[in-house]
Amino acid sequence: MALATLSFNSQRPLKRFPAHHPASPLMQRCFSGLVIYYCFIQYCIPTEMELARDSILYVLTLFPVSLFAILGTIQALVRRGTKTSGALTLGFTALVTSVALLRGDIATITACGLIGLTFFTIFSLELSVSPTLLNGLFLTSVLVGITLNILGLAPYGAWPGTEPLGEPVFRAGFTPFIATTGFFSAIIITLNAIKKTAPFRRICLTIGAYFLIFSMVRSALIATGFAILFLILVRRRVIVRTSFQMVYLPLAILCLILLLQADQILFYLSDWGGDTLNRFLFRSTQSIGSSDEAKKSIFRVWLWTEHLRLAGQNPFFGIGTFNLKNVTIMDELLEGATTGSEAWLTGMFARVGAPLALLMADIWSMIHRGLEKPMDLLPMGTGLILLTAMLVYGSFLAPYDFLFLVLAGLLVKDANHRLR
Repeated sequence: MALATLSFNSQRPLKRFPAHHPASPLMQRCFSGLVIYYCFIQYCIPTEMELARDSILYVLTLFPVSLFAILGTIQALVRRGTKTSGALTLGFTALVTSVALLRGDIATITACGLIGLTFFTIFSLELSVSPTLLNGLFLTSVLVGITLNILGLAPYGAWPGTEPLGEPVFRAGFTPFIATTGFFSAIIITLNAIKKTAPFRRICLTIGAYFLIFSMVRSALIATGFAILFLILVRRRVIVRTSFQMVYLPLAILCLILLLQADQILFYLSDWGGDTLNRFLFRSTQSIGSSDEAKKSIFRVWLWTEHLRLAGQNPFFGIGTFNLKNVTIMDELLEGATTGSEAWLTGMFARVGAPLALLMADIWSMIHRGLEKPMDLLPMGTGLILLTAMLVYGSFLAPYDFLFLVLAGLLVKDANHRLR
């Protein structure tokens, strides 16, 4: 069954997917309401400290999506059993939580269990986010973020300024976490480039492009470039067959990995680009002069290496929940630059091991399904953004985060044809 899931044959549908079953109206409304709820609750979460587990805000953050995932999983199993989209994700959840239970690793049970059940609910019930809702939330979020900044209640505003810590890195944003601004803008640009009938399309493209550039979230800009290039290649029929289109995904991610490891390219860009480009690439107006400085500016490569080294201790089931500072020797250059959570994909592999492949196979299958006739390019565009984020970020890749829910919903094929 797994081999059928990963088939590249563009002439036959994936065997694992059942016939199309629209999402139940109630669950779809609940999911849309959940997306709206988490879009606005992010403005209530303090950016400078972690939430206390006994606080009301912690409960308000975690409880709604937990209830949604549990009830959605029950409904999916009752209606369709395990012969449904997301079945491999359910296997990931069962394996990971079982191993964690034997270890007494409560943190992994709750975190990975919630991730797995949320993905399973969205995939199996084919829940989605409509272009109307998403564009509306984007424009409303921009207005809310700018207003809060004017009132002195938000760190970023409509015009580039200094970061909250006072560092002279000029950024603009409309969310408390700047990465959310960058990736939300990337999603909006990709969505509206594909869905030409989406409401408020031109204004969303314009504002999205502005914040994508001036948020200075490099990985979001790269992911958008990958998505737009794929769209051009498909629409101009440069790549036609589904198998070739799917090859684009790993090639794009490989390009990202190679780019981050190319020290000489970084040196050249630093010397050639001047202050403006250095602010964007290296968060500094000064050029970089050594591999050590490049390493500190873009430290994901070091983090990937450490995660893979940890995963090598138990590649089958990972090492469980870990604190990076307790299990590795922190490089002096990187001390304070990383918490170890910035690379979700390799960090999760170190944590749970081989079962992660089941979750990634389901994501791959959702993308592949989108490319089958009738073609929907949005799952591929979303997949490029999601996988880029998985490689270089971790903060918003949790079920109780707005962007996580949006990215998962946009992986569902034809979601935005059914809902307006």
